[in-house]
Amino acid sequence: MPGNANDESGAAVEALLRQAAPRITPPAEDERLVRQAVEAEWQSVVRGRKSRFSRAVAAVAASVLAAIVLVQYSTWQSTNSRAIDLADVDKRRGTVNLVVNGSGKQRLGANTIQSGQLVETGPDSALGLAWNTGGSLRLDQDTLLEFIDRETVFLHRGRIYFDSLGIAEGAQFVVDTTLGTVTHIGTQFMTSAGNRELVVSVREGSVKIDGRYFDETAHRGKQVLMRGSMRPVTVDLAPHSSTWAWTEALSPGIDLDNRSVLEFLKWVSRETGYALDFDSAMAESHAADNFLFGMVKTDPRTALRLRLLTTDLDYSISAASGTITVRLAEQGQP
Repeated sequence: MPGNANDESGAAVEALLRQAAPRITPPAEDERLVRQAVEAEWQSVVRGRKSRFSRAVAAVAASVLAAIVLVQYSTWQSTNSRAIDLADVDKRRGTVNLVVNGSGKQRLGANTIQSGQLVETGPDSALGLAWNTGGSLRLDQDTLLEFIDRETVFLHRGRIYFDSLGIAEGAQFVVDTTLGTVTHIGTQFMTSAGNRELVVSVREGSVKIDGRYFDETAHRGKQVLMRGSMRPVTVDLAPHSSTWAWTEALSPGIDLDNRSVLEFLKWVSRETGYALDFDSAMAESHAADNFLFGMVKTDPRTALRLRLLTTDLDYSISAASGTITVRLAEQGQP
């Protein structure tokens, strides 16, 4: 009977498909288009055949052909997906791991981060990276970050900071999370992700947030909290707030050869969030006319203290005003 033949054909096809190795799942849209194209082709082949049995066999055959095409697509996709270098390790503290095969961990030994890698920092560890298209990316403790491509990372949990200084013209940096996507607009910004919560803090410039429920643009000195489906809450956050303090230990080094004291002070200002102020025109002129040498590898506040000892300048830091005030040192005083 036709019904029995149909059952036997379906069983044979099902047994054949069970023997195939698991395939990489292509994007849903690509799969839909493949299936539509295959179905249309088979419809043209069997057009005019009216029996229920013929239509059933054609449908099964179309499914088999679609599966073959999708397997070939997946094989091509996996073969042609090459890992690319995205960032170089600049500073690390404590144990930093690569997460492999979903849950396994191995210590990050290489100095280069590639696309497809999942990096995890522990309770007392952190990581500073030089992004290959320019800029500085820093991972705080207890952070799980996935590196997608030259423009995108996925923050599963934890806290990261990105400084776009030096980024190539036209380059983007996007932080994707389960609650939304954060895109820089010439920025120093911090993104924190947790259970049903996304926090974006802007130190300089602006960022665009495409949230799951709401969109928002955050500007300098603001922090945006998105929690679940609630409306975003925006509060003030000073650029020199202690919230940013963890980023200083991961500041990229700076080569001071042929750079003035003024350039060095501007670097310290950017890395700490404190505004730079001179108490006199003479102090500013002195900073512009004198030069430093060597490589700075310490955090900016330590560098400030040590480097100004070699000059005729002194300084003070005020958390109340958010400024670093530089002045000529009194004679006999450092």
